[in-house]
Amino acid sequence: MTLAAIDVGSHKICTLVGEQTDDGGIRVLGVGHASSEGIRNGEIVHVGDAAAAIINSVKRSERSSGIPVRRARVGISGLHLRGFTNRGLLPCGRHPRSIVQLDVDRVLETAGAVPLEPDREIVHVLTQHFTIDGGAPVESPISMEACRLEASVFIATASASAISNLRKCLTLAEVTPVGLAASVLAAAEAVLTPDERRLGVFVLDLGAATSCLACYADDALIHLQPLPVGGSHMTTDLGLNLQA
Repeated sequence: MTLAAIDVGSHKICTLVGEQTDDGGIRVLGVGHASSEGIRNGEIVHVGDAAAAIINSVKRSERSSGIPVRRARVGISGLHLRGFTNRGLLPCGRHPRSIVQLDVDRVLETAGAVPLEPDREIVHVLTQHFTIDGGAPVESPISMEACRLEASVFIATASASAISNLRKCLTLAEVTPVGLAASVLAAAEAVLTPDERRLGVFVLDLGAATSCLACYADDALIHLQPLPVGGSHMTTDLGLNLQA
């Protein structure tokens, strides 16, 4: 199975092409990157330039891998990312009964159904934990007896206009996005161990113009915070101090 991903940053756009291995891993087949044009602080400021940069990155990955890229998962970043926790409740009846997968799906749907401002769009709805009848958090409530099922989720949102402009650039590049992902969460998936997630850890995704901080505890994402500081700021500060 062939997979493709595009990370849209303020300094460069990187496209990776890979295939899934028999053991569930990913074998990278090709990489392409291009300087970001028309992108500032993780957001599109010029559709034509940004689309051209995406096209250059995609073409280089196609030459490297020999595989055409028509669909890809796209990583996003920027100061417009936000996150918050929400809860959902599902009554199961007056008497305890066994929780089934349909109950889990319904309570997660309830927890993820939140009113948003018109300029916001949901990017992720990530499960934190479940509780049954107000008890201690549980990882999986399936087959447990309960009268009431609750779910706590972390919802990551992004600017609707920023996502719309990104989709327009991808359309011009003739790439269909199969999903969007906050880059910091993709980085966390790549570097964190199960013990780190359980004990508590911060992940800092350091970009050129912006960075993003994610906090994990008890094996769940609990906080997401973009920062208006990136590697270019540090480089500039170092240059100014070394010249002094």
